[in-house]
Amino acid sequence: MLFRSTRLAIGIGMQFVCALVLLGFAFSGIVQMHRLLEDYNADLLPSARIVHAVSDGLERSRGREAEYVATGAAAADANELESALATERSEVQRNLQSYQPLIGDAEDRTDYEKILTQTDDYYRLQDQVLALVRAANGPHDAAVKLLLGDSRRALATVRDSVAAWARHGEQRERTQAETSAAAYSRAQRQAMIVSAFLFVSAVLACIRITRTITVPLQEAVSLAKSVAAGDLTRRSQIEGADEK
Repeated sequence: MLFRSTRLAIGIGMQFVCALVLLGFAFSGIVQMHRLLEDYNADLLPSARIVHAVSDGLERSRGREAEYVATGAAAADANELESALATERSEVQRNLQSYQPLIGDAEDRTDYEKILTQTDDYYRLQDQVLALVRAANGPHDAAVKLLLGDSRRALATVRDSVAAWARHGEQRERTQAETSAAAYSRAQRQAMIVSAFLFVSAVLACIRITRTITVPLQEAVSLAKSVAAGDLTRRSQIEGADEK
């Protein structure tokens, strides 16, 4: 009896340890999913917003530049246009600076640094356009030529780089989503395995516990019947914890 009880306790203990190991694997998958979600909320989502804001800011500053050339520095709203243009440019620069802590990998850093340089190049040409307009009420022909020439090409270069930057960000988001989906599937499978293992373990434990009770009872009943029938030679095979 003592041997059976010890063996039952060891078996249940081993099942418990195995269940803990499986639960540990499942928990690690949940932790990974949580970390990926935090990375998305703290990195990828703000990154996408900044890229979009930079693109919009460049387009708005281009519109202000064209409007300034069209109306001339002597127009009543020229100062307002210059102020609005300065605000748009400051916003673009602020967004670019705020992206630096969010850089995800080497390719992302390369795209970011390229856009910084190209944006500065475009804004230098934009300053030249504005200066031409301001000079003596603006030699509009020269300003228009620069606006539609080098300035437009510089902006097109920045647009292409921003588009590539955005595509790389989208690729990072897809990779993150695929990794999250894989982590979710893995955690789900592990949870199902743990549930199945615990169910089977509980059934086996119940069977073993039942047998430790019913087998001695059956032996005792059989012995009682034998004694009642007059067989006094039969001995009980049940051993207690205090028996040798």
